[in-house]
Order: sequence, then C-alpha cells, then structure tokens
Amino acid sequence: MRARTRLDALARVAGAVALMGGSLALVSSPAAAAEGTPAAGTVAFSCTMPDFKKDFDYAAKVSVAGYRAAEGGPVTLRATLSDLPGVAPVAINNASMSATLKLTIDGQAVTLKGTGPTTAAPNGPVPVTDVSGTVTSSKAELPVTATAFTFVVSGVGGQCTASTALSVLTVSDEPPPTPTTPTPTPKPTKAPTTAPAKAPTSAPPAGNPGKPAKGTVKFACVMSIGSKFDYNATISVSGYRKNAGDPVSLQATMSKLPGIAPVPIDGSMEYTLNLSVGGTATTLTATDTVNAAPKAVVPVPTLKGSVKASGDELDVKASGFSFDFPSASIGAKCTGSGTLSKMTVSSEPPADSDGGGSGGGSSDPAATLPKTGGTGSLPVIGLVAASLVFLGAAGLVWLPSRRGTATRG
Repeated sequence: MRARTRLDALARVAGAVALMGGSLALVSSPAAAAEGTPAAGTVAFSCTMPDFKKDFDYAAKVSVAGYRAAEGGPVTLRATLSDLPGVAPVAINNASMSATLKLTIDGQAVTLKGTGPTTAAPNGPVPVTDVSGTVTSSKAELPVTATAFTFVVSGVGGQCTASTALSVLTVSDEPPPTPTTPTPTPKPTKAPTTAPAKAPTSAPPAGNPGKPAKGTVKFACVMSIGSKFDYNATISVSGYRKNAGDPVSLQATMSKLPGIAPVPIDGSMEYTLNLSVGGTATTLTATDTVNAAPKAVVPVPTLKGSVKASGDELDVKASGFSFDFPSASIGAKCTGSGTLSKMTVSSEPPADSDGGGSGGGSSDPAATLPKTGGTGSLPVIGLVAASLVFLGAAGLVWLPSRRGTATRG
C-alpha cells in the first residue's frame, strides 16, 4: 500500500513537471509570423497612346505583395511592374512618371498608384515606378486579377487594358517595408557663354547695301513618324557679293516653328531650306542646339549658303524646308512653294548672324545636310512610342494640325 502511494505521488510530480515544461515551451517559442507570398504573373496588356494614335502590346510581369500590420486591419498593397517596351525613339532623362494599376482583389475593385522618376535610352525599355494602395479584408489568402494600367511621362500618357488572374496573394503578418524613393540625377547646367565684344567700326563700308527678299510661305509638314502640322514661315533672304562674278553668299532667317511638341526638346537640330535664286536651285543649311519647353515655339537659326548668279536683282523662290534630329533619326519634310520679293545683292558683307546656329550651303540641288548633330534628347514618356514624341517627346513628336498650301509672299 505504501509503495503504491509513493508511485502515485511520483506520477503526480512527473505530470506537473511535464505540464510546466509544456507551458515554458509555449512561452519561449511563440508562433512565427507569416511572411506572405505575393500574387504574381504575366499580364498581356493591350495599350494605346491617344495623343499619338499609337497602339502597342505590353507583356507586364506583375507582382503584388500584401501586408497586414494588425490582426483584422486593412491590407497594405505594394506592386511592381516590368519595364514598358522600348517604343520611345528619344532618350528619357529623369522624367517624372505617374502610374496607376487597377486590380480586382477578393471581388473588390482596387487602385494602386505611384509616382517617380524614370530614365531610358532611345528605343530602350522604360522602367515603371512602383505603385501602392490598400484593400479591406480579414482573409489570409486573396485572389487577384489585373484589369488596367495607365501611365503618364512628361505629360504624355498611355492606357492599357487586360483581364488576367495572378497567383493567390498570401497576406504577410509583418508591417510593409519602408519604400525607398530614388534620387534623380541632377541635369548638368551649361555655363553661360559670353559673346566676345565686337571691335567698333568707324563707318560702314561704302557700296550698295542691298535689299533682302521677303515673303511668307505656307509649308505642309510631315514628321518621319507620320504626324502632320502646318508651318506658315516668314522668310527673309539676303545676298552678298564682294566682286563682280563672285558667287552670291546667302543668309536666310525664318519665323519660329510652331509650338506643337508635347514634350521638352533638348538636342541638336539640323535645318535645310531649298531655294531658287536667279533661276538656280540652291540649299541653305544650319545646325543648332534646341532647348525648349513642351508646346513652346522653336526658333530657327540663320541658314547659310551660296549660289552662282549674275545680276544685282534676283528672283527668289522657296520650294521646301526640312529639319532633323540626327541622334534620334527623326525629322520632318515640309512641302510648299512661294515667290518672295526680289533680292538686291549687297556689296557690303552681311552682319553677324543672330547666333542661333551655323550652316553652309551649295548651289547643287542634290546637296544633303551632313549628319553631324550632337547627342540630343527629349525627356519624355518614353513611351511614346515609335510615334513619339516623349517626344515629342517627345525625338520630337508633333501633333496633327491643319494642312496648308503655298501662297505667294
């Protein structure tokens, strides 16, 4: 009897020790928080850019992560998308991008938004900024379907639609990570240049001052990407010949190009003006570095050339105009013709050009503009497709406008 009593007591002690051990194990080893699994998949978006009448496909790799900081609280969503396809023919340099991703999560319509800088080479893929938002749900697992995506870069945007289910989102019990915002690389500023002082002259040289030919020509312009616009150009052409029998040196000024680029313009431009002077075809050219805001007019630099013609009074006709961005392989050809007033050849050297650019010409009508432009860029959406623009930008993308015909100046 005594032995049995001792055995019972020992059993009770052992049970108590085991219970305490279990309790200590529960206290010392709490359940680990669920890390969660993002909803992921490839979404076949069908996209359009209304400003440029450009359609393209975007096979976006989408990942949507969910975080719930407190039990029963809302779910914070963070999503990443792969790069947009390289549809921008110009460089995008730290341009501002805003993006919106629309989802259906557990039957609820949810919108994620984000803003950040983006940079891309001409025709290169365009990084998409991350987007975020919230959804109210107490569930640990949520079905996710992507339905739409929109973006805007430097004022130029696109709209994409789809209906693609991603993998199931498993919500993490951990708080969302702190987002990091990339710091845009500041654009180097150009040091101001000081024009050298001109030596004073006691008196202008004697001789015939000449008289420029003037008039307005309506050009109908077509970009190499298909966009059209009108350019009512006010043209002034002056000529200088030092000695009888010399070729006539020509200079032409033109009114500003219309402000129809929806993105900033920053790069080298080359210009060509086709003329007939004294019955002989000739080409005047210029090269200039352009830096213009969206929708801002673009000054045309002084174009220069020469022609072999006899006589001091010469008929002048304009027969075409073009400009190019050599670094982006984008340009425009403008057709139209108009007769200017007669030009009286000066025997005095022309005044210095307006500093807008430099150029040379040839009396050979087949002469072409040398492709010596610098590396220009149009900071824009990139995006803006082979029909851009950015650029456009937008590299320049010109929006359609009214067509015109040539008129006599």
